[in-house]
Amino acid sequence: MLFGGGFLAFNHYVFAAVHNKPVELPAAWQEPEKEEPKEDGYTLADYKLELDPVYNASNQNAISEEEASEIGARYLRDVFGVDLSNYTVKMFYSMDPSRGIDYWYGDVIEPGNPQGMASYRFAVEAVSGEREPISREFRDEGRL
Repeated sequence: MLFGGGFLAFNHYVFAAVHNKPVELPAAWQEPEKEEPKEDGYTLADYKLELDPVYNASNQNAISEEEASEIGARYLRDVFGVDLSNYTVKMFYSMDPSRGIDYWYGDVIEPGNPQGMASYRFAVEAVSGEREPISREFRDEGRL
C-alpha cells in the first residue's frame, strides 16, 4: 500500500512535467523570521590588549585579535559576570593540527597582579568567532 501511494504521487509530478504544468509541492515549512540583535546592556570593556608577536594570525580569513578579545570579554561577562575594565588581555593565535582549526586564545590578567598570571582564560575559533573553552584560575596565595 505504501509503495502504491508513493507511486501515484510520483506519477502526478511526472504527468505535470510532461504537460508543462507547474507542480505545487505541499510543504509545511515556513521561512524563519529574522531576529533583531538583542541589546544586552554590554558596553566595550576598557582593557589593555597585548598581542604575542610570536603567535599572530597566519590565516587571512581569521578575525582580528580585537574582535576575538571582544568576543572573549563578552563571554567572560556572560559566564562569570566579570567586567574587564583595567584588566590586561594577552592574545595569541594557534592552530590545532589534529583538527586543522585555528584559534585565538586570551589570557586575562587582573590589575595589580604582581606575578602576571592569568585569572581567566578563553578561546575563540579564529574564523567563525565561535566561543570555545573558558576557565577561571584559582590560586592559593599562601603557596608558591
